[in-house]
Amino acid sequence: FDAQSQKFEDSNSAATDLFGYSKDDFLKLTVEDISVTKDTAITAAEKIGINISGGKYAHLRYFKKKNGAVFPGEIYAGNFISKFRKKIIGAVRDVTNHLKAEETIRALSLGLLTAQEMERKRIASDLHDDIGQTLAYLKIRIQNLQKILPKNQDNLREECVNTIEYTSQLIEKVRRISHGLT
Repeated sequence: FDAQSQKFEDSNSAATDLFGYSKDDFLKLTVEDISVTKDTAITAAEKIGINISGGKYAHLRYFKKKNGAVFPGEIYAGNFISKFRKKIIGAVRDVTNHLKAEETIRALSLGLLTAQEMERKRIASDLHDDIGQTLAYLKIRIQNLQKILPKNQDNLREECVNTIEYTSQLIEKVRRISHGLT
């Protein structure tokens, strides 16, 4: 399109297919006619027109088709001089599927993180409620055995004391791991 008038001077079949116009109809349009936000379209076209160093990508823009449907697109554009007038050549790519795929990936990632968090909480609960309680019960049983041991069983009493201490350490480890998971 012409940088000053912003009127299209040529189009290929990809552009006419994308926007839904015949080539003749497309050549009657300006950049504003296919842009959802006209002021933004003019500003973007002017920026591309000022760019002398070759092609560049413009930020995500929204375009409208002949049937009124709006779609997000990326533009790769550059400029050149023809017959002493600055021209802009560009390619618009519909990125609807790309954006939907990104949104799907974000949703799946969030779902995965949620599932991982739920699993951590379940494991923490199992550790605390099941293993922690079982160890506490074991400690009580050993203490009860220690109490009923005959007086002449000092070696068994000592073993009970050691086992109770070890069980207390296990209970504390399970508690720390459980709290670390939540």
